[in-house]
Amino acid sequence: NVYGWVDAGDVSGQTSGEECRTYTVQAGDSLWAIAQKLLGNGNRWQEISTLNGLTSTTIQVDQQLKLPQ
Repeated sequence: NVYGWVDAGDVSGQTSGEECRTYTVQAGDSLWAIAQKLLGNGNRWQEISTLNGLTSTTIQVDQQLKLPQ
């Protein structure tokens, strides 16, 4: 039995919080810079690339990227 409120993300199979963070690409950004700024290590850029199914390092302004936790 479940009592209380259930987060819709839990029901749909998605998780809430850090695991679902997204970032909107800004002018001048690179995968390395995003990883450095938001994940604390520029070398984690490949995790962002893999998570988003990117086939190159080219990203576009206003592109939404999922971020690993």
